[in-house]
Amino acid sequence: MLEPVLAFAVLLVNHALGAELFLNPGMEQPDMVGTWGNAWGYKVDRINTDSHSGNYSAKLYQRTQSYQGIGQDVALTTNTRYAIEGYVKLLNNNSKMSQEFEFMIRYQWSNDFSNSSWIQIGFHRFAHPKDGWIRVAADFTTPLRQWHLANVYIQGPDVGIDYLADDFSLKEVPENTTWRQASLDSIERIRKSNITLSVNVGAQYDPHFIEVEVALRSHEFGFGSVIDDAAYLDLGYVTYQNLLHEFFNWATVGTYKWGYNQGTPTHPNYDRAVNATNALLKNGMIVRGHNMFWGTTGDTPDWAQKLSSDQLKATIDERIRFMTNITYGKLAHWDVNNEMLHGQVYEEITRDPNYSQHIYRAVHAADPSVKLFLNEYNVLANGDSTEDFVRQALSFKAANCGLYGLGLQSHFADYVAPDPILILRRLKRLASTGLPLWITELSLANKNENVTADWFEQVLTIYFAHPAVEGVILWGFWDRMGVNSD
Repeated sequence: MLEPVLAFAVLLVNHALGAELFLNPGMEQPDMVGTWGNAWGYKVDRINTDSHSGNYSAKLYQRTQSYQGIGQDVALTTNTRYAIEGYVKLLNNNSKMSQEFEFMIRYQWSNDFSNSSWIQIGFHRFAHPKDGWIRVAADFTTPLRQWHLANVYIQGPDVGIDYLADDFSLKEVPENTTWRQASLDSIERIRKSNITLSVNVGAQYDPHFIEVEVALRSHEFGFGSVIDDAAYLDLGYVTYQNLLHEFFNWATVGTYKWGYNQGTPTHPNYDRAVNATNALLKNGMIVRGHNMFWGTTGDTPDWAQKLSSDQLKATIDERIRFMTNITYGKLAHWDVNNEMLHGQVYEEITRDPNYSQHIYRAVHAADPSVKLFLNEYNVLANGDSTEDFVRQALSFKAANCGLYGLGLQSHFADYVAPDPILILRRLKRLASTGLPLWITELSLANKNENVTADWFEQVLTIYFAHPAVEGVILWGFWDRMGVNSD
């Protein structure tokens, strides 16, 4: 399989970015004010004692607001793709476990400064001084609306936090008119194969009048949907069940979440999720479990967030034992700790920045047969978290904690056409981790059903064509009910 993978990668790399739009991107020119503007409310020095590359970097210090950071007014074009990156290095910290950085754009719509919109285009969360130089990167598309001024800048660390900045870059992402044909060519290479049939008939039959019918009974590529498990177990929804079995070979059961416990904290009850899983297996389906943990404040039970560090550790270990016991040998995938780029409650309580790696190790030890995933949003449908997810994936991979692959949710904004060029760019970056990729929660919508179908065809072609993608899960396919497992 090496040859098609390389061919696909080379095709994507050949589309170079446009010219550099930032002035003095490497901080090598002495005129910092003329290029990066005045430092209102804080100080910026150009130093030569530490840099990401070259001889100089910018040191930002005595900051009095978290939004203070270097930036430039940049000549951007409406409805155009751009890639941005920069390197930062924390010099100190406060009592918090970590800091965060954000790339922002302030669109000023008229001469009046107050008539402005501030848009986050990329971020890096959970930054530590021990991390050294950190890459913050993203891609984005400018709005259709014309603006008076666009200012691109970095912000984020708390007041009093000093940091270095270097090697900033902002470039246009060019059009790629060959993506569809390249995808179709890739599908021919990696998803199809020739078969030879040998058919013997008796002498009394004329072979010219013999028809051979070949029917695909199953396929290797994963194609599935999250289920409404209440409907799946209800005899009144036979059509729903039959369609699921006919069109898909995978299903996600989403009611394993901690917050979906139908029992008590000490006597949990996940009978409905387990019964749905058993029924799916009986019908030949392969099952993903979503999810064992979800370390955000809104998705971790309130009572668990009030526990001490030791109490929480014991509670999490007990939950791992319970959940792996009731699902042992039943699940093919686990989304172990969901959306960790957007919340790390367990790390905050335990004061251990790597605590989730312990969770993955414990789940893997309890059930080595199930493949464990990181699962995240805004890494394909949007590009503000892609680079951070790559960093997190590589960290878990290096920790050897049982991680198998990356779950890429793919919730596209309603009524907004997916962008093939940016999707391909993000897929390439995510595939660079060397980990298998699954599209775990694909959703998109338009009032026009034909447009919706065209959009699905577009993104499914891209995903099916990429050699690192092993499967696609829709976030529901049935419009007559809500998905009670979202």
